[in-house]
Amino acid sequence: MLTNSSMRGRPCGRKRTFVVDMQGRLWMADVDTANRADGTLAVPLVLGILWRVGERLEKVFGDQAYNGVFAAELAQ
Repeated sequence: MLTNSSMRGRPCGRKRTFVVDMQGRLWMADVDTANRADGTLAVPLVLGILWRVGERLEKVFGDQAYNGVFAAELAQ
């Protein structure tokens, strides 16, 4: 009998999302289930630090996983 958690309808694993500056200093971190998209997980993290950085935030780097929902939310 298989006891894999995906067989019971639960997600397998954890996804860790980090926001760091150009020197690699950690600003925020989050751990969530692995069944959610990267872009949707990053939106609350970046919105949570925007009040701190204000106009100093010039660029945001990410891979293709952040082009959809995340890019649209950040553009607003």
